[in-house]
Formats: sequence, C-alpha cells, structure tokens
Amino acid sequence: MRFLLADLLSRGGRSLLAGLSGFAALALATPAEAQQGQPLTVQIRPGQVSSGLPGIEVACTAARREQKANLRCEVRYDAPVQVAAVRVVERGTTDWTTTFNAFDPNADATAFLFVVDRHDPRRAETVRRISRDFTDIVTRLGPNQQVAIASYNAALDLLAPFTKDGRDAARAFQRVRAEGTTAELFRSLLEAVTRLEQVQAPNKVIVIASDGRTDDSTVTVDQVIAAANRARIRIISLGYAERAAAVNDLQVLRRLANDTNGTYVEIPVGSREIPQPFRDTLLTRFATGGVIEAEAPGALPPSAEVTIRHSDNRTAQFTVLLGERGTAEQPQQSAPVGSPGNPERMRPRGEVVLEWTPRGIYAWILDSYARIGAIVALLLVALLALLKLVTGRRKPRLATPIPPAHLGPQGAFPGQPPFPGQGTGHGPLPGQGPLPGQPPLPAQPPLPGQPPFSGQPPFPGQVPSGFRGAPPPFPAGPSPAGPSFQQPGGPAPFPGGHPQGAGFQPPPAPSPAASNDDWTQLPKAGDQPKPAMEPKPESLPAAVLEFADGKKVQVAKPQLVIGRHSEDDIRIEDITVSRHHASLTRLPSGKYEIRNLTASRGEPNPVLVNGIYREHAELSNGDILTVGGITLTFRQGG
Repeated sequence: MRFLLADLLSRGGRSLLAGLSGFAALALATPAEAQQGQPLTVQIRPGQVSSGLPGIEVACTAARREQKANLRCEVRYDAPVQVAAVRVVERGTTDWTTTFNAFDPNADATAFLFVVDRHDPRRAETVRRISRDFTDIVTRLGPNQQVAIASYNAALDLLAPFTKDGRDAARAFQRVRAEGTTAELFRSLLEAVTRLEQVQAPNKVIVIASDGRTDDSTVTVDQVIAAANRARIRIISLGYAERAAAVNDLQVLRRLANDTNGTYVEIPVGSREIPQPFRDTLLTRFATGGVIEAEAPGALPPSAEVTIRHSDNRTAQFTVLLGERGTAEQPQQSAPVGSPGNPERMRPRGEVVLEWTPRGIYAWILDSYARIGAIVALLLVALLALLKLVTGRRKPRLATPIPPAHLGPQGAFPGQPPFPGQGTGHGPLPGQGPLPGQPPLPAQPPLPGQPPFSGQPPFPGQVPSGFRGAPPPFPAGPSPAGPSFQQPGGPAPFPGGHPQGAGFQPPPAPSPAASNDDWTQLPKAGDQPKPAMEPKPESLPAAVLEFADGKKVQVAKPQLVIGRHSEDDIRIEDITVSRHHASLTRLPSGKYEIRNLTASRGEPNPVLVNGIYREHAELSNGDILTVGGITLTFRQGG
C-alpha cells in the first residue's frame, strides 16, 4: 500500500489527487447552494388586522429551491401575544407547507438605553419615582440583552455604559438628582441615538422618561426622528406631566414614539408611576413573535396570502408578492419593502394612518367615533373663541346718562296737562279760527268744566286757574270778519274781534325782571330745551382717579371707560384688567357712578368698591376702587 501511494505521488498522482479533491468540493458545494437557493424579490402589502391586537412588524425573504418558492418571515409584536396557527395560501386555494417557530425570550439580544430627564429641582419627587421604576425594570434584564443608563438636562450624561449585568447598571439610578433649569431634549436624544448606533445588537431601543419640555435651539424633532430611523432605533416615550395644564407638552414625546415604531405611555399626573403591566413586558415586548417558514407546492407563484390566527381568534393578514431578480418584470431591489432592512409596520384594523391628503384626512377623521366627537368639540370651542374675540373687539355700549328734565309736549311742564287745543284732541277754543290747513269749523261748545263766554273778558292779566307760566298764545290765522286783536310776540287774531271790544289792549307781558315763582317764561320757537335739574358746570367739583403709585388721572368727561383696550378713555395695561372693564358716569347730582361692564359675561371680571363686589355703585370722595388687580382712589372735591 505504501508502495502504491508513493508511486502515485511520484508519477503524477498529485494531479489525480487534486482532481478528486476538486470534485469532492464541488459535490459538497452543490447541496449548500441548492439549500440556499436563488433569492427572490419580496414586497409586502398589509391586509386586515383585528382590532385589539398590538402593533405587528413583518420582514420577509424568499428564495427558489429545486424549482419551488420558499418563504421566511419574521413577525414581531409590540406586546406579548400567543400565536395559535399560521396559514399561507396561493391564489386563495392552494395551501403551502407552513411552520411557525416562536422566538425564545432568553435568546433576545436587544440593546436598551434608558434616559431620565433630570432638569428642574422642583421635579425631584418625579425623578425619584422614575429612577425607582427604571431600577425595577432593568434588574429583569435577559441573559443576552444589553442596557446602559443616562440622564440629561442641558446635555446627556452617560451614567453606566452598555452591559449585560442589569443589577450593576441599575445602581446608576441612585446618582440621578433633579438639577438645572435647561432641558435640551432633542440634542440629548440625538447623542443617545449616536451612542446606541455603535452597539452591535439586532434590536435597539431608547427608553426616555420626560415632561416634554425642550429648550433646544439647534436640533429639531425631525432630525432626531430621521437619525433614529436610519439607525433602526425605536423610541419608547414615557410622558410625565407635573400638572394637568402641562399635558400638551407631552405631544412631542408621542410623536417621537409613533414616528420611530416605538411606544408612548402617558403617566397619570396623580400617581407618577409606570403601570405595572407595561413594566412587566417592557424588556420582552420585542422578543414576542416568531419565524414563519413556508414552501410552495409547485412553481413560483406571483403572490401568497399569509394569515396569522391568535389564541383569542383574532387574526392578522398580509400578502407577499414574489418575483425573479434581474427580470424585466421584477427589477432587482437593493432594499425592497418588507425586507429585514426595512420591515413593514402593520396596525390593527380600524386604526387608519393619517395621510396629509384630502382623502387621507377624511378617512382618518371618520375612522373613530371618539375622533369625530373630539373634532366637533374642538370646532365648537374654536367657534366660541372666535365669537368672543369678535365681540370683545367691539367697544361696549355705555350706559346712557340720566336725561335732564325737558319741558313736556307743546310747552307744558312735567306733571302738567298740555294747553287746551294743543295736541289734546279737544280741538280749538270756542270761536277760534281754523287750524292751519283746515277749513273753518263751527262754534264749539266750551271745554268741560269751563263756563261759556258771555262777552265779559277776564280781568287784566288773569289766566285760567291751574296754569303756571305765561298766558297761552292765541291761535294764528286770519280773522273772517271784524277787526283783529294781535298780542305782542305774534299774530293771534280772534274771529270777529276781541270780546271786550276793538279798543281793548291786553296787559304787557311780564319781563324777566318782574318774573316770580308763579310765572315761568316759555321757550320761543326754535329754542333748544334746557335741563331743569342739571347743576351748573361750575358747581360740579372736579373728579380724579389716583393710582397706588401716586399717579393721578383727571376725569375730564361726563362718561368714560376704564380698561386695557387702546380705545378706552383710561387705559390700564395690566393682564388682570379686561379690555372694557368699567365705566364712570357723572350723574345729574354731580356725583359719579361706576359700573362693571363685564357683569353680563359668563366669567365677569370683578369691580370692588371699598372691598365689596359691586356691579354699579355711586361714588364718594375717598372710595377705594379695585379694577382687576389694580387699586384706585376716587377723589372729588377733596
């Protein structure tokens, strides 16, 4: 045997041995290539997902082996679920040979970076509770998982580097203290993405607890989202609002989670504790799912429909489109949709993704009754705010001052009846000529309660009893017959002459100097009526409003408005003062009245007089006025 081997080696056996070795290598390589198969292009079209299922992420690859298509899909869930069965169907009729292997939670190698927002010393209790809950989570770290601890205010501080020892990393939370006044949220997250990107791990997650406040001036939320998606890093956001009014600040955390295929959890304001179910599943939520492997029964089909049924009978469906690489029908794709480098995100049925198109916005609104109700409520609130804004810009109608006591109708004083024949409906006096524009009237009987004329005139200067004022003028008009008698001040002939005779001369009208309390001169035609009760202007004492700082404002108008609006007469630029807050009106007595113009509103802004809420009040010298948060002292005659 040794001789034969030596002879072969010496006589060209080396060439034969090399040939046999090459043939053996080719024989061994052929099954391996056949086992790997020819890669196929894959595209995923999401289908129906039952309501209530967590978010699903699918990544598929396909290959041709022995003229048959083989499909491999990784399915991951956002929360633990149990898969009962998987079915792959070709053209709706032909079933593929299918198996499903669930992920082993102990084999998960996800890398987590926990980040705590520690700005503002007033948040010390919140920071302490976050550190306590994160410590409880990190101590449950799986054998192949990695974790690192960081905190931030103005910058990101790495407290513990990446390690597989969860208990050792959890000790770093003891060094977290609430301090600083600046919160560089986006800048710190961008640095966290850079650090996590350098770690070798199949899945990478940033878990951040924050109140959503951001003082960034150079980094934006879009930059953080873009960097996280490039590095295939998810962001889990835990929103902590110190008070109910600060809940709106948490919206940026919601967007960070939604746009990176992460999860957002809003912590109740009162408890400040992470819900226990979320704490129990945080580290295992990305190890939930499994691998689907399926083989087609025949030649390469154009597509296959995958249905996953869960233990509660809820289902998730998607379609896989298959094609040859390098063909004209299916050009080669470097990163097709649904590949491991770009997984397809699937959402439960009924949860419509918002697309910024008219059709997409319409579908998103109609997708949920709660969403429709919320939008209707927002529209109503916006309409009410618009109405309030429009009515607030209009200067309120001020209270009309008490009118002066003018003379009554047809020259009569208040409380006195009109003169006979002057708009009373009784017509002219007996024997009086016609009214202007009317035909002559026959003689009328005397007024009720008056004796008939007997040809005897009244005594000189006598007027009917009950009158206060000058004798009434005689009616105008031409006399139909006989001489006429004219009274000074205007023609007023009697038909047929005066009853006392043609030579009768009436007494002269009393002069203003001879007037007494029983006679008041009536106004002439065209005169403006004068107030009977308004005091003379020179008798009204000046009014002044004095501010707390000693500044004084003269009340120069009978009526003015106090408020914050630029059109107000006395403008007070203070946020506690309404735009048209109060009016100040001078009364006929010479005093002033203050009136709260906001009293009729839904939420009136108070006006206090000497510490008492008043809608309106008559003021005296030295009264203390409170308009909003401003104190004034009313001075008049002091």
